[in-house]
Amino acid sequence: MTTHQHIIDRGPFKGMVETITNNPHPAKTARCYMCAEPLKASSSWMSLVGDHQDGVYTARFLCPLCARERLNGIPDEAERCWNYTQAAQSGPRITKILAYLIFWCGLVTAGGTFLFLIFLLLKNLF
Repeated sequence: MTTHQHIIDRGPFKGMVETITNNPHPAKTARCYMCAEPLKASSSWMSLVGDHQDGVYTARFLCPLCARERLNGIPDEAERCWNYTQAAQSGPRITKILAYLIFWCGLVTAGGTFLFLIFLLLKNLF
């Protein structure tokens, strides 16, 4: 039995450990998680995603081709969707931060101008 472990660095399971092993599956109707190809018990691989305390969150079967992709670091569909979602949110997030910064700079400038005008008025009155 061959086993490979790596820490997932992106996607919804970021920071968890994925263990990929060529364990034969017990079910006769199992399909590959990534490509939905019907699996043969002799050539299937299993992917277990869990934390560092041996808690398993998901177990999925892979065909040899998809297992090779996972071992080479190619993301699966859930990780791709997560990456696209995060990339799509980065633009509006920067815009919000810049708008917040400009708002507070304007507020501080307006407050300083108001105080300057009050002190100028007081100086001229007395």
